[in-house]
Amino acid sequence: MWPFRVKSFQLVIEFPCDSPDRFKELADVQRKLEGTLQSGFVDGNDIGQGVMNLFIITKHPNRCFTEARSYLDKLEVMPSGAGLRNLEQEDYIRYWPEPDGSPFILR
Repeated sequence: MWPFRVKSFQLVIEFPCDSPDRFKELADVQRKLEGTLQSGFVDGNDIGQGVMNLFIITKHPNRCFTEARSYLDKLEVMPSGAGLRNLEQEDYIRYWPEPDGSPFILR
């Protein structure tokens, strides 16, 4: 591995999603976010247990999360949490609302 290689991360933004109507709304948000991010790309989503997760691949997680939140705030769509992991690792850490290094569990 090259010493100057920038690591890639997976940023997960979690939203409450307890109805089919909410899923449609969040799928639309995902499509719009795909065209908005400059420092990452949306890699998909999953839904279950009352949440929808958007998966974003980025080399700059702080900048990417700021871009995503700026866009989501304009739409008045509030995530319930966010997690982050180095793509070379399995476990996520809590990134938001309290980036305290505690585990972030995908639901």
